[in-house]
Amino acid sequence: MPNPKDISKQAFIKLKQAVELHQKGQIRLAQSLYEQVLVLQPKNFDALQLLGTLLAQNNDNATALEYFDKALKINKKLPEIFNNRGLVLMALNKPNEAIESFRYALQLQKNFSQAYANLGKALYSVRNFEQALDCYHVAIALTPHLAEVYNTIGAIQQQLKLYQGALFNFAKAALIDPNFAQVFFNAATVYQQQQNLQAALIHYDEAIRLNSNYLNAYNNKGNVLLELKQHDLAIKSFDAGLLINENAPQLLNNKGNAYKELKDFSAALICYQKALKISPQYADAHNNMGIVLQELKRFGEALVSYNQALQINPNLVDAHNNKGTALRELKQHSEALMSYQTALIINPQFSQAYFNRANTYKEIGQTALAMQNYSKALHLEPLNHAARWGGVLAHIPVFVHTCDQLDSSRLSYRQALIELHKFTFGYSIKEDLIGVSNSFKKAYFAVGIHQPFYLTYQDRNNKDLMQQYAEICHFIMSKWAENSGLTSNHLTAIDTQNGQVNPKTQSNSYPDSKKCKIKLGIVSDQIRYHSVWNSITRGLVEHLNIEEFEVHIFYLGVTSDEQTLWCKSRVASFTQNLPSLEEWSEAIKLANLNAILYPEIGMHALTLQLAHLRLSPVQMVSWGHPETTGIPSIDYFVSAQSFEVLDSQNDYTENLLALPGLGCCYKKLEIKPAFIDISRLKHLSDSNHCALLLCPGNLIKYSPEYDWIFADIAERLGQCKFIFLSKDRHSENFLMSRFKSAFLEIGLKAEDFVTFIPWLKPAEFFGLMHQADIFLDSLGFSGFNTIMQAVECSLPIVTLEGSFMRGRFGSGVLKQLNLSQYCARNPNEYVELCVKLAQSVELRKNVRIQMEKNREILFDDQNPIRAFEQFLKTKQVSSII
Repeated sequence: MPNPKDISKQAFIKLKQAVELHQKGQIRLAQSLYEQVLVLQPKNFDALQLLGTLLAQNNDNATALEYFDKALKINKKLPEIFNNRGLVLMALNKPNEAIESFRYALQLQKNFSQAYANLGKALYSVRNFEQALDCYHVAIALTPHLAEVYNTIGAIQQQLKLYQGALFNFAKAALIDPNFAQVFFNAATVYQQQQNLQAALIHYDEAIRLNSNYLNAYNNKGNVLLELKQHDLAIKSFDAGLLINENAPQLLNNKGNAYKELKDFSAALICYQKALKISPQYADAHNNMGIVLQELKRFGEALVSYNQALQINPNLVDAHNNKGTALRELKQHSEALMSYQTALIINPQFSQAYFNRANTYKEIGQTALAMQNYSKALHLEPLNHAARWGGVLAHIPVFVHTCDQLDSSRLSYRQALIELHKFTFGYSIKEDLIGVSNSFKKAYFAVGIHQPFYLTYQDRNNKDLMQQYAEICHFIMSKWAENSGLTSNHLTAIDTQNGQVNPKTQSNSYPDSKKCKIKLGIVSDQIRYHSVWNSITRGLVEHLNIEEFEVHIFYLGVTSDEQTLWCKSRVASFTQNLPSLEEWSEAIKLANLNAILYPEIGMHALTLQLAHLRLSPVQMVSWGHPETTGIPSIDYFVSAQSFEVLDSQNDYTENLLALPGLGCCYKKLEIKPAFIDISRLKHLSDSNHCALLLCPGNLIKYSPEYDWIFADIAERLGQCKFIFLSKDRHSENFLMSRFKSAFLEIGLKAEDFVTFIPWLKPAEFFGLMHQADIFLDSLGFSGFNTIMQAVECSLPIVTLEGSFMRGRFGSGVLKQLNLSQYCARNPNEYVELCVKLAQSVELRKNVRIQMEKNREILFDDQNPIRAFEQFLKTKQVSSII
């Protein structure tokens, strides 16, 4: 039997050696000796608690807890063991048990400052902020120089939004320990919350200086730089963090956000894909990827990303909201409304979801619900200018039920504009008086989000209403320009009444015009295959004389196709993907243009915002959206002689420039028709025995005041099919319900005569036109691109010469073809012409022959281009080559 004294002596020696090794940091040797002591004396209190401490230092917390508990069975009088045991429990994520252990330590030693600090930390972790603060204050009173304690007090105060107190305590911690990087990081987060972004940057930089591997500091610094719109510096900050850890998904996600704001969507997608490869359950990255895909108009793919985000985090309110927007773009309105509703269940204070839901209700013609939701958004955010404007523009119905509704809605819209005018001008004056202008500065975001687009579909004179709307927009954009330092002093202003240079604001003197090229800027969202590009812009890019003119394209869109690439190869400069209005206006200004042409104004928010700025001496709009703009900074409306009449100037706030012929150099599409088996189309099985009357306009073009025409034609012909093209079921159902009423009045069923088919691809549309009998132009708002395509297909056309330019596209084309006999002067004549053509195969054949004989004069006509060039030359604003 070993002698107990010898065992005790051996244990003492080994314990002493273990402690020495432990103090020297030789952990493995120390642990081995502690374990040998416990083999000799399993209840050796010192060995148990010291080995527990060593294991805790080595992050083996579960085993450390076992040894502390064994030690406490022997001796419960040592407060340090309860303190260390509490730290182990915190590491094991057992804060409530840790709190109990720290409190036991304090019962044993009331002045144990470290135990108070640790108890405060544990209470903080369970969000018991008030008791945590009490503990920290006691710890500070006992030991005034604990930097960690001041830091944690600051963190708690930050949670309680006591920001000044938090900054005070962070400063105290930094005085005690100037190398405490986390203190500077924490102070930076407070400054960031207070929107003191420059101070935040200074403190993040100090945290990084003290700890060059501080990933969170690089990440947060990048986010601050994003808020400051310093995108390139933000990317550098994220990249600096990625050099430390290339597999940090949050840094990759935020770098993607920087590229997203820069409109570099390809780079953004690469970043999100890398983040998701590392962390497939990263819901925010899925959501952000969806946003980029949505920007690229890849709505189906965006929907997949949002669904993946929501599968991971069903309460991600932004993803529900974004999903709703993607569904709305896909015309799945019911599903979109459900997504917004889910977002609002999760967060009833989510103003943006109310706003988006209002937009959806407006699109499907539920005006009252749209206005209710705009009001809710405005109630939650009284300075939500977009919601305020949405409520005003909602007075213009997308779908008009009756003529009475059309007229009453115009009156209510006019009154709403008056109220918006009062609010806008009054609020600006109020802010000027009190010296606060930041909230009104942001009002420009609302300009163009909602536009009176659907007014154009009403066969009424809109000049006064457009002028009222434009006056409010122009006031806001003038304020924005003033605040942004954008002035007109650098421009040569033109007196649009006589075309002469105004010497008061001339800042450039030009040499003889023979030595100069005129610089024309074209600002558009449609530099791609699009009706505006095909009809107006392409011909200018292709045929303007490059010896005398430079074309500078400012493409506001984000998607590119073969037409975009072709355009890039033809012009002097091509600007795309700028992230903000400030940068767009600056880029256009720096181009030192002599004239700007907006092919359309009224369809795109950024286009409208820029149009209200004076960025060149001569500013023009064309008929991509065929309506006067009412904008004071737009000098000319570029139209066509074929679309205008003697008193047309009365319809425009701009000076009217009517170019020869169709006013454009239109190129044949030369699309090879795809075969369409019309017998398989809905309700067309008997198509061989009746006239096929193609009505290809957007369904909202068809006004209730002309519904009777279709019923009348049907009654006169007996057998016919009106073929409408539908983009969504809701529009189709709406129009069909009106037709049912109109047809029922004369004892007919609309279903026997009217059919809707899905919107067709160009080749399919050409195939359908080759099989249709007559093209029925929409009344009030004629077609242009579809008319020109019908001419290419030699499809007979019946049109009504409208009261306004937008109603005279068809008549203008037919007059050029010497087919003016098919331009009706009134609705009754329109019916007569349709019936006459439908009943005579021979007459339709003659029309086709006449079209084929004369149509070449419509295509590639450069006379409008030459006239446009001459007009620009008369302005005498050539710049130096």
